[in-house]
Amino acid sequence: MEGRLRRIRYFSIRIAYHTNGITTFNSSPFKIICSGDVETNPGDETVVNSSSNAVSSTRNLRCLLLNARSLRNKVLDLQALLLENFFPVIAITETWLDASFMDFELGLNDYSIRRKDRQDRRGGGVLLAVHTDLISIRRRDLEIDDRIETVMVDICQKSMDNILFGVCYRPPSADMEYSLILRQCLERIEMTRFATCYLVGDFNFPSIDWYGLTPTSIDACTVDFCDVLNDHFLVQCNFNPTRMLNETDGNILDLILTKIPDLVSNVEVLTDHFNSDHFPVSFST
Repeated sequence: MEGRLRRIRYFSIRIAYHTNGITTFNSSPFKIICSGDVETNPGDETVVNSSSNAVSSTRNLRCLLLNARSLRNKVLDLQALLLENFFPVIAITETWLDASFMDFELGLNDYSIRRKDRQDRRGGGVLLAVHTDLISIRRRDLEIDDRIETVMVDICQKSMDNILFGVCYRPPSADMEYSLILRQCLERIEMTRFATCYLVGDFNFPSIDWYGLTPTSIDACTVDFCDVLNDHFLVQCNFNPTRMLNETDGNILDLILTKIPDLVSNVEVLTDHFNSDHFPVSFST
């Protein structure tokens, strides 16, 4: 090739696609590899999303727990909250959604959304949104009974053990049958042998002293719930009231349950951030 340059075409790629879908291909990683100037171990891998927020596979995840009390009417409130704070994992209770409401209407374009809507009457419902920078798989095998509103997701993190993350809603009218199903659910989770599990949500137990995990009433469901947590070595990590009774007093209804409380940090309520009768709770795992 004397006196001239020859152009080499490195990539000739054909991608199959369906007529009702959108497929994109990012060739940048291949171009970098072919450049011959790649560090074999450049350090922590961080993926940056379109809004300039980052989800690191080796760092703590910031999570949001929110009782929406009708999410359909508060989509703009949710979007405004997410403009101020970035949460790779979002757990929402009392969504009040049904099949007429589509996931895209939430505007969470960078999230994988899993829902369980209440079927037989108004209210209830739970939703778990996981950022698409994280690999997540719904575990319907752990959602053992529709009478208990839960969504369970396996979150995969590179160089770390998988996390089981679940969101749950218990209505105030729930009876002892709920406790029985919850026990069965927790027993099923223990059989999976996840190293780290988080179960969050609104359980509607206002009469529990969370510092000592002791009931402050003789209500049978409250007493049994404390027994359930003790039997499965679960620790509650939120000590901030989330539903206020007046200007100074409130109840801790929105809970963060795990067997390894040392992994939970930076727990705080976000006052004046969302139009609901519950304060949102943020925490890191």
